[in-house]
Amino acid sequence: MNGKLEILGLGIDLANDFTQVSYISNNMENDPVSVSVIPGEQKYLIPTVLFFDELSGRWHIGDDAIQRAFNSNKGYISNFVKTMLECDDFKGQYFQCGDRKISYQETIYYYLSELFYMVRNLLNCEVIHDVSVAIESPVHEMIDCLYTQLLKIGFVRENIRVIDHAEAFIYYMLNQKRELWINDVALFDYNKDQFIYRKMRTIKNTKPKTISVDEEDYSEVMHYSLLSDESGKNIADRKFFQIIQENFRKSVISSVFLTGSGFYEEWAKESLPELCSKRKVFKGYNLYVKGSTYSAMKRYKNLNDIEYLFDCVGRTKVNINLLIVHDGRNMALSLSKAGKNWYEAGAQTECILDEISRIQVVFEEPISMMSKIYAIELPSFERPNKTTRIRISLAYTDDINCVVKIEDLGFGEFFKSTGFSVTKEINIEDLF
Repeated sequence: MNGKLEILGLGIDLANDFTQVSYISNNMENDPVSVSVIPGEQKYLIPTVLFFDELSGRWHIGDDAIQRAFNSNKGYISNFVKTMLECDDFKGQYFQCGDRKISYQETIYYYLSELFYMVRNLLNCEVIHDVSVAIESPVHEMIDCLYTQLLKIGFVRENIRVIDHAEAFIYYMLNQKRELWINDVALFDYNKDQFIYRKMRTIKNTKPKTISVDEEDYSEVMHYSLLSDESGKNIADRKFFQIIQENFRKSVISSVFLTGSGFYEEWAKESLPELCSKRKVFKGYNLYVKGSTYSAMKRYKNLNDIEYLFDCVGRTKVNINLLIVHDGRNMALSLSKAGKNWYEAGAQTECILDEISRIQVVFEEPISMMSKIYAIELPSFERPNKTTRIRISLAYTDDINCVVKIEDLGFGEFFKSTGFSVTKEINIEDLF
């Protein structure tokens, strides 16, 4: 290794305003260390901006990009994470960068490439085994983009994870002292784009035990512009006080976490004492990035899912099974498990029809144990029994919508495929 650092797990929090990076290396304990862009100082926030220097032909990120763009109105891209998370289709979409048009995919590639270049130089790092990127919400196009560009940069797919902030919250808390999450945990996230309340709770009477994260969006009533003057700060203080009372009377809260630039303003004069009453309160920027690093380490160590099922945005909500007959016995063939990242969930299987006219798919909620059967009718293929082979595919389009596709494969040289296929888009919430 020539004395260079070996990073086992690298976490990135890719937010619209700032990016953060933390890591766990081969010569340290399992507690992530945040990367400072200035060695010896505590400067962990990297502005999520990109600048193309036409003279040198190079891309720059962070404070370097801001400084270089100061005297130029060309080549500067900001707010691209928010723009991309709000876009349903990246095809043909681009940012204007000076005289250049940069596609959404290229923007992520250039930003991450420069980010890794910076990290490798700062840490004198030669190898990065696993990387996990945390984003605010698990949008299909953004997830695909991140995987594609990280593959292009040089990582292999099994060493990449993309998670959302709710999941990063869970990973962070599971690696803290048990006393901090023995009851519910509250997280308030306040920045220029949003005010989100997340509550993590453990449901112990399920197998496996379940950790859920519920979310409430108070961005409309807690708009960041309130902090621009004293009158607005007083309004924000009163509104936050009401939000605390409204939510905390429903739960026993062990600890509270405050993150985001909004909590570094001086405005919570009445609400903060209410928040701290009989509770441990922590404030900081690095919760999501450290949670992401713990996620990367889990993948690096090749661990199975820890003893908890994750029930949060971005994770599948149900077990999905296919009812089949095998060796004369009725069986349930698993297609997908609850608690998986939706973009990694799904399955494909082939079956031979034996006097059946419909396919039955069972959706089961692991917490309530309720189940629903979704039947898909098949046509008459006009062949002898047991001479029709079909392919059944399951894939998710997000954490509550899945697609089941059935295709006629024919039967070898004896019967050609009719070309029949049927696709059913299923909203899982509608089933229950």
